[in-house]
Amino acid sequence: MKKVAISLAALGFLVSYALPAMATTPVTFAQFTDGSQGTFLANAFDGMGNWTGATLTGNYSSLAQNIQFNFNDLSGTPATLQPTPFDKPITAFLTYSAQTLPLMGMNTPYASGGANPTEPFTNVSLHIVAATTQTINGITVPAGANLLTMTSGLMADPNDIGGILTVNGANSGGTSGTFSGTTTTMGFLNKVQYTSAYLDFSMSSQEGYALSYTALNPSASLVFGAFPAEWIGDFGAETTGTFNAALPVSTVPEPSSLALLVSLGVGGSSLIARRRR
Repeated sequence: MKKVAISLAALGFLVSYALPAMATTPVTFAQFTDGSQGTFLANAFDGMGNWTGATLTGNYSSLAQNIQFNFNDLSGTPATLQPTPFDKPITAFLTYSAQTLPLMGMNTPYASGGANPTEPFTNVSLHIVAATTQTINGITVPAGANLLTMTSGLMADPNDIGGILTVNGANSGGTSGTFSGTTTTMGFLNKVQYTSAYLDFSMSSQEGYALSYTALNPSASLVFGAFPAEWIGDFGAETTGTFNAALPVSTVPEPSSLALLVSLGVGGSSLIARRRR
């Protein structure tokens, strides 16, 4: 019976040790930089001059205007779907868009906050693909490969906030801002979701993103319409970004440990078989 217990324990430990363990702390798994103005906020108005909403877009999709994207090398995480060039810049195209909440929704679509106003957005969609076929550290990344796709706030619900736009120093010459969202703060309906041809997000949690804006032109402004309408004024900006998630930690044992565990399991099983005969 002791042999049986040892064998089963070894095999059970081997199986559990090979399974990924859930991480509890979000980490930055990827980031990008740009070198030109490619983000734009554009407000819309009806025939009477009343504000009806705004669209936030980013377009870095030409060889003359692109981004440098890289996956951070996080020891053991995240799980990869294919060989991945960690910690090396990949020339990529970035496009993204978001829109303000409906005027008649339960959540207000208007900006608020005085000197550093915030404004909620929904229907956030972001795509990053390889600009050209590139060989990086011996790994071929084909043109158009899905490096990262992100969505947030896509539920058909006016309360579904996918991201918050903030500008700093409104009406006082401010030239910076952020656009960000997290699953943790926004809840199930507003979940940030990732897909990639390279990283496995099937067991991720606490997803989040942050786009940082610099060189706002015109500078940051808060515009006041008929009460209660307030909105952040149009601007163009340069953009950098980071992407976060709590990712499963790889727990695959070292080869020597794996061999020992297998020998314990197989050895114990053979002893049981001989004793039965």
